[in-house]
Amino acid sequence: MKFRILLVTLFLSSSCLFAQFDSRKGDLTVGLSGIPVIIFYDSNHDKFYNTGFVIKGTFGIYISDKISLENSLIYHYSPDVKPYYRKKAIISHGLGLQLSLRYHFFLKEKISLFADAGLGLGNIKYSGGAEYQQVEQYDSGVILFSGGVGTLVKLYKGLDFEFFLPYVHAISNTVDENIYHRQTLYHGLAPTIGFRYNF
Repeated sequence: MKFRILLVTLFLSSSCLFAQFDSRKGDLTVGLSGIPVIIFYDSNHDKFYNTGFVIKGTFGIYISDKISLENSLIYHYSPDVKPYYRKKAIISHGLGLQLSLRYHFFLKEKISLFADAGLGLGNIKYSGGAEYQQVEQYDSGVILFSGGVGTLVKLYKGLDFEFFLPYVHAISNTVDENIYHRQTLYHGLAPTIGFRYNF
């Protein structure tokens, strides 16, 4: 086991020796990242929690040597949404598109630090069991604002590991009192990890 760990460590180390950030205007990038969702909200009599996951696929283009325009397709699934007045869960899943601008303000051979800001639009569909006849199917439009900082670590030529720490504010622009008592679906930090490939 120790020998396998040593081999993996040597491979990653040797890969990084021959890899460096060399993005140029016009370069393309694709990425895949994700995060488990664990949200708990408690304020007086308003209790709410939500577990699930988010997956994001990204396609980007460098419009300068340090700035890239990112287009992302975001998928969210949560089998366990529980507002305070329901004993059992409501299932939700959503799909959205986000456009963001990323500025790499610190570049070294093996690491890049960046700032990222974006705006997205999407839709979330809610459904419940027979005990939720009024929530069997419900659609909500979503507006998403995000901004944060992150880092890319070069693993191999063209392949990067990404850690991104954005502040996310998601707002429902279609409100139904049977499901939520407020318009904000989520606001807070959303640490994300993933991989990117540049070509």
